Amino acid sequence: MLGYGALDFAYSVFGTLDATEAGVEAHRLRVADVPHAKKKLYQQYVKGIRVHTRANSRVVPTVSLKDETLKASSPDNPKPSRLFVGFESASTLAADLPHLCKALLDREHTFSVGVGPSAMTLVVIPVLKSDQERLRDVFEVVLASRSYVNHLVVVNSGDDVLLGVNLRGAWYITNLDISSCDTSNRRVLFTACHAMFRTLDAELATELVQQCRQPLRVPNPADPTQWFKLWPDGEGGVFQGSGWVGTTLINTLATSAIAGAIAGHCGQWLRGGTFPEELTPEVWDAELKRAALSIGYVVSSTTCYPEGRFVPERMELLKRFYDPERRVVLTCPGAIFRNLGGMSGVITGARLGWSEEMFCSRTPDQVLHRIVSMVVNGLVHEPNHVVLKALRERFNDKSAPPEWRHGYDEEAFVVPMDLVDGDGDSTQALLNRYLFDASQLEELVHQIGHIRAGQRLVSRALGVMYDVDYGLCNTGDRVPSAYTSDKPVPADESHLQA
Repeated sequence: MLGYGALDFAYSVFGTLDATEAGVEAHRLRVADVPHAKKKLYQQYVKGIRVHTRANSRVVPTVSLKDETLKASSPDNPKPSRLFVGFESASTLAADLPHLCKALLDREHTFSVGVGPSAMTLVVIPVLKSDQERLRDVFEVVLASRSYVNHLVVVNSGDDVLLGVNLRGAWYITNLDISSCDTSNRRVLFTACHAMFRTLDAELATELVQQCRQPLRVPNPADPTQWFKLWPDGEGGVFQGSGWVGTTLINTLATSAIAGAIAGHCGQWLRGGTFPEELTPEVWDAELKRAALSIGYVVSSTTCYPEGRFVPERMELLKRFYDPERRVVLTCPGAIFRNLGGMSGVITGARLGWSEEMFCSRTPDQVLHRIVSMVVNGLVHEPNHVVLKALRERFNDKSAPPEWRHGYDEEAFVVPMDLVDGDGDSTQALLNRYLFDASQLEELVHQIGHIRAGQRLVSRALGVMYDVDYGLCNTGDRVPSAYTSDKPVPADESHLQA
């Protein structure tokens, strides 16, 4: 392995740590109160209502097929379906160990890779407890890396990577995407995870890693009672299932190892003195790919250089981007629209904050409006921009059409065009990131104000957002939204012509 490895990185944090210093018991209690889909199970394990045993920790993982339809880049190059590996009740085994390890990693780690004039300073910043201030700080650290010669700054969270590098004054910033990161992780990373876990609880550490030595259970789609066992890495090998509780942690170690490989590769480049005359984005991308491939990972870059110039708003981490003018971090609108109008599982009155009697008396249109309003209300702390203004104004009880309202008599809300002025908010950051003009944004705002159940958003701006945020390259066509069917939102023709 070139450069700084995963085992070295893990030892730098955990080599001198013992369970008392880590505050394990206090952390177990804190983890049990963190909002999570498995919160009740976590609490039962912490309180001793359930006990971890070999019997319930070594459930044979079950495989199911999931389609990645949203990430299909084009009909000619679709993203293949993937296997999701679920551990059922065993998925909560020792959940606090990865949580604690992630909490301990969540800081800045600085290393020197190489010696003499070819030495690189490597800064790895795992971000595993994201909030506005934390994300703002790491975006600014990456921007600052442009001024530090022979420095490599890597911000990572699982398989999500933002990178800034400066070699002899030539700098480059990009987002890295790791292809099939989960299935690329091999024995050395599980060894590193085990070394970290065992400083906290040796017995549970072994059980946690042993989960990934289990064969996969592949059911017959036509008859779930029939199934066969599959060892992806051979019998006795280790394989990371997508439902494993340590997934984010091990992927963070993987991307940290990739950072070390890139630092070592840059050092070799410095020693060889074979710099090209011009370090273009294409040259940088090729070198980054070569470095990652040297340790067995295939990476690709999502450019921060549309139209040949650096755009800081194109930096991305955890589907957030940075507005350098206002120094705030925003959620990518594509991620908001992707989840708008859908609700997994069984919809009940309790989930919508209604009594069962109230829920049973509501029409499907009212239920849908309530679901979307709850999603939009959840963005209450999100920095403002014109798209959020329109969503907030449109999806509340006062904005609902008369037949959908829950006790209001006001007329249906229509989004005013003065919301597009962008004064005092981050609307300009949207224009910079997606490179569309104000008229396209006005079109989307108009459609948000008029969207009804059973309609589809047909918007040039939304198409560009999906293209930049997810690589869904159909910006001139209909762009699917969960709050839709086949009817397009009526267009304001005079507005579109303007």
